[in-house]
Amino acid sequence: MDGSQSLGFESWIVLIFDHFQSIESPSNYDIPWDYEAEPELVLSYLTRLFENAGALLTPYTDPQVSNGLEYLVSPNFSNYMFVLQDTNIAMEKRIRCIEAFYYLFSTFFAVRCENEIRGTLLEKIRSLCWKCYTWYDLIPIHANWVSDASQPEFNDAMLAVMQKTLSVSHPLCQKGGLHGLGLWHYTYPERVERIIDQFIAEFPNISDDVRNYAQQARRGYVRDWH
Repeated sequence: MDGSQSLGFESWIVLIFDHFQSIESPSNYDIPWDYEAEPELVLSYLTRLFENAGALLTPYTDPQVSNGLEYLVSPNFSNYMFVLQDTNIAMEKRIRCIEAFYYLFSTFFAVRCENEIRGTLLEKIRSLCWKCYTWYDLIPIHANWVSDASQPEFNDAMLAVMQKTLSVSHPLCQKGGLHGLGLWHYTYPERVERIIDQFIAEFPNISDDVRNYAQQARRGYVRDWH
């Protein structure tokens, strides 16, 4: 195995997050590894990162993490997240990675993010809080892409992790889950409405802001701005 194929997990984390270059300059994120040639290893790294985000990302600043996460999940900058749709990888492995999104919210976003996104529109979009709010929009996994009846487990896993995200006791994390569910409403209206109704019933003390957004998401109305 040559050097381009032997990047260890710890080295990969450092190369993704340990710099301050702008995400608008993708060349700054060049990594000496042909990651697309090793999708199973990529999936295992993503899963490990999300499952242990609270510890792994602690050393890095909010801008570093915001840039690194956007590089990883946005198809504008890389193809990492497309491994979730790689049918050559066992479904249970892909679902484990999807389930790990919950730990990104509960152990990292809930700790580092404020309850609201502040600043100018450009500052908001570049912020870590924006990644929390739009996570299920940034990742290239949308209901109309994965609605094939042959993969109901995949769809169920996505809906389940968005529902679980609502249980994180943090307003912006809850709005992040609602944002994702609102996007999936077009394909799964009854399930999304049922999930959100259950959320409102189980968490009566949520803020008025979250409750109002829940009512919007329940009808499929979500905002790309905050």
